[in-house]
Amino acid sequence: MKKLFSKKKLILKTFLLLFLFVILFFSANFFYNLNKGILASNDEEEEIDYEKLKCGREIPG
Repeated sequence: MKKLFSKKKLILKTFLLLFLFVILFFSANFFYNLNKGILASNDEEEEIDYEKLKCGREIPG
């Protein structure tokens, strides 16, 4: 009877799966830090005039 999983293929698949999880973790961490940096840099810009946003045009006075 033929073996369903050979030991070499099982080890190879395990390392491949582990490698994919490591890549997924580091890419998620990279994009999280990138987004955090973008959000922090947006805070330094001018304040938002909420009254202007409410009606969609500039309020005189």
